[in-house]
Amino acid sequence: MKKLILFVLSIFIFNACNPELDVIIPDFGKNSILKDTNPLSEETKQRMDGIYRITNGSDYFGSEVVVKWSGNYLSVFSNKNAAYFILEGGLLESVLFFEGYWRYATNTETGLIQFRIS
Repeated sequence: MKKLILFVLSIFIFNACNPELDVIIPDFGKNSILKDTNPLSEETKQRMDGIYRITNGSDYFGSEVVVKWSGNYLSVFSNKNAAYFILEGGLLESVLFFEGYWRYATNTETGLIQFRIS
């Protein structure tokens, strides 16, 4: 009987500590700025990998981020609130365009992000 109670209690504890979060991943849909861009070269992607200092927006995402390409996705990891970004990029003439979403890993807060580098 004690084993059964212990088993049921352990299942209850395991399920209680594993909450399911409904996180909605936003996207730009037909308002994408990437629809007319060309893919970035692997050389361009490799040059972007690194650690960057944040000057504007550090209140939200911290003072530094780590940037790393993985295939066609640019991942950005922040040192504040465990924030991360998942972006796609493209090139049009001499301008780099990026868009995607950001999320705080510690909760369900997410948002969209678009930017360009001239």
